[in-house]
Amino acid sequence: MCEYPEHCPVKEMEESDPGVQFPAKAELDVGTQFQGAVDGYWEYQSSYLVWIAIVVVLIILMYRCSKRRKKLRLRFRVECYGKGDIHKDILMNSSVYDDDPRIPYVFYVYKVSREIEDLRNALQYAETEKQTLKKKDICAVILLENASNARNRQIDVNHQGIFDYKTVVVRILWKEKWFLFPRKIQKGPGYQKAMRKVIQSIRDWEQKK
Repeated sequence: MCEYPEHCPVKEMEESDPGVQFPAKAELDVGTQFQGAVDGYWEYQSSYLVWIAIVVVLIILMYRCSKRRKKLRLRFRVECYGKGDIHKDILMNSSVYDDDPRIPYVFYVYKVSREIEDLRNALQYAETEKQTLKKKDICAVILLENASNARNRQIDVNHQGIFDYKTVVVRILWKEKWFLFPRKIQKGPGYQKAMRKVIQSIRDWEQKK
């Protein structure tokens, strides 16, 4: 017993003892740390999954590109009649051979005015003046025509026996862009159909040889 209570503040010390608050604070810290760990884990998992998805998409795109390049690896020679550079946008991903007689020609003809006359003049020019090809060596003829002059025209061209009966003769349209942009092939269902015929003709020639 203390004779002088004012010198013995036992109750006051017990009430203000900071040790009573420690367990609650510790529980709060553990909970906060756990929640932070959980949030960090899910953030890590999310970023990890995003990177996996990106890698998978890149692999798929690379596979498709390699498959497309392999699919379009064709062998042919090129002859062109008329002025222009539109033909350079066609089949340029394939292999072009200049002097191998075992490989067929793809003959590009720029339409000037009359269709049949242009085809006949083109073949005569290539056979006689340039002496670069023979009719039997042509597997496909691509008639390049301005889209403004060829509305509702058929893709397949009736060449009236000018070329061999096995030669594929198709029409591909090109169009003018604005003056700041170059001329372009007019791609669409008709273009895809024509290109399938040309590609198949080249492959048939390779199998025949």
